[in-house]
Amino acid sequence: MMQMWIFIPITASKVFNKPFDSIQKADKERSIAKTINFGLNYGMSAKGLMKKSKTDAGIELTEDQAKEYIRTFQGAYPAISRYMERISQEGVQKRELRNATGRLLIIDEDKDEGAAGREAMNLPIQSLCADMVKEALPKIQAKLEPMGVKFINTIHDELVFECKEEQAEEVCSIAKRLS
Repeated sequence: MMQMWIFIPITASKVFNKPFDSIQKADKERSIAKTINFGLNYGMSAKGLMKKSKTDAGIELTEDQAKEYIRTFQGAYPAISRYMERISQEGVQKRELRNATGRLLIIDEDKDEGAAGREAMNLPIQSLCADMVKEALPKIQAKLEPMGVKFINTIHDELVFECKEEQAEEVCSIAKRLS
């Protein structure tokens, strides 16, 4: 399975037309790519990219730069871009969607088209991740509880456990394997 962190330098490489090996963790391009990679799939606009880049990484972009980065991303990932556009339009038109596991999202009729489209774009990724965590958690808990490990919380797609320091690596390994 490909780790999530690998997508950021791939996106930076594609958006900025730079060799993958030249993308460094502290690069401005990598910071912008991270914002693009996650933000666009939740309906972020050029103005949103400008604002997020400035607040998160201290990087100021012009609106033209932000629009160009978005166009480049969409050109690099056309299937993803078409899918997200289709989901957005479907949410605006039908005002309801189901994710891959069947969870129903009903979009309030009072929401304007932009807000409804962004909410629809959020469904396939966020709700499916939540469903997967809910599916995995009992299996993980059944394995960890006899070890004295306590489940504390879930934050988005992360699970938080309390364990002895010497158990941390094993707990992490079990959670990754079963999730």
